[in-house]
Amino acid sequence: MHRSPRLPLKPSEFDRLEMPLFEMDPLCWVNLRFVEFASESGLFYPNPGARLTPFSLKVPCLYLAQTEKTAFLELYGDKLYLARQSGKQMILPEEELNRRVYIRVQTKPLRLCDLVRKGSGSKLHLDAGTLWASDFEYPQRFAEAIHGHPAGVDGIRYQSRHTDEICMVVWERRHGLVHLEKTPPTLLRSHISATDIRTVRLFGEEMTLAGTRQTFDELTRD
Repeated sequence: MHRSPRLPLKPSEFDRLEMPLFEMDPLCWVNLRFVEFASESGLFYPNPGARLTPFSLKVPCLYLAQTEKTAFLELYGDKLYLARQSGKQMILPEEELNRRVYIRVQTKPLRLCDLVRKGSGSKLHLDAGTLWASDFEYPQRFAEAIHGHPAGVDGIRYQSRHTDEICMVVWERRHGLVHLEKTPPTLLRSHISATDIRTVRLFGEEMTLAGTRQTFDELTRD
């Protein structure tokens, strides 16, 4: 029997549910983004293409991973899978490869909705099929409901489907929750382990480069 993804209860009912909480200690995390947004002022933004961005797109978000590999796969894992299923390599524009950099972000203590511990999602009537639905409207509507819950959490702690590592999305609802580390960004391109004319390998995944090469220096030149 086919089961459709769920929608959250109406706010008056959802707000009475027990929020599964996790107190996150201060820690350094990584984020993969375009170099032009690798600044303190550009950390948070409402990304409509991310599943735990609240549906209204009025809540600036910051997605964080524990390792550079997981941050990469959180962005490109589904594209890699679809290409593999069709017997092809994922196509990565070379300009995009050169624009992607890793930043390091230090967090303050955070109070998060926990979707990692067994049974935590069921407290919110959120099942795995909804959380990982291909149509992002469903998890985004739950993110909206969680954001509006009286518990006032700072974001959501979840598990990467690609590496099983812990990830989180932090919402810009309290000043000073995170700050950008002063270490220079790391180029995604620095993780290339094998290459020929048009093929590169990143974190063990082969992909085809497309487009004209543009260097990091050219992208960041004043």
